[in-house]
Amino acid sequence: MVIVHLTEVPKELVRTVPTGSTCPDEAEILFHEDSGTLVVQPANTVFSKFTGIIIIITSKNLLLFDESFSQGWRIPYNLVTLHAKQSQPKPYIYMQLEGDSIEPLFENTNEEDEEDNVLELTLYLNNVEACYDALCTCQSMHPDSSSETEDGDDNERGNSLLDNGNWITADNFLSADEVDADEQLSKWQRTEQ
Repeated sequence: MVIVHLTEVPKELVRTVPTGSTCPDEAEILFHEDSGTLVVQPANTVFSKFTGIIIIITSKNLLLFDESFSQGWRIPYNLVTLHAKQSQPKPYIYMQLEGDSIEPLFENTNEEDEEDNVLELTLYLNNVEACYDALCTCQSMHPDSSSETEDGDDNERGNSLLDNGNWITADNFLSADEVDADEQLSKWQRTEQ
């Protein structure tokens, strides 16, 4: 998925789906607010002129649109590498966008700027909690692929027990010999009763 420039808010977005009906995932709105304020770092971005923005979160995209300029951007959620909420002194949502795919959002890039490719967004909203909940929902639908273990099948049996939400018991845990042979698990000791 790529970042898409918008000249109007997409009409295909749906606020609620009637019972028994379906709509494409990218069309269902998880969060919508018409009166947000956006602060961006670094300042040399397409958002630098935005004043009041419309914020829409669907299951796949973050949409930021400024009606006064009739332009906005559809940003795939997988480019959001971090999101958080702050409640003091004024509630806001903080997000980071990262990667080579965000280059269309920068104006006047030079060699030094190309190294970072990180964009920090601060959204001041009326309903920070609902926005944060929508972002958390998106996070659960789009897990970070870089957080997966790079060891491949290292500790395959032990990790699969934890990843599946299973309880670790004497019946399904590694034997003492298996634990001693595995450097990462050897710090944990199993005691017999």
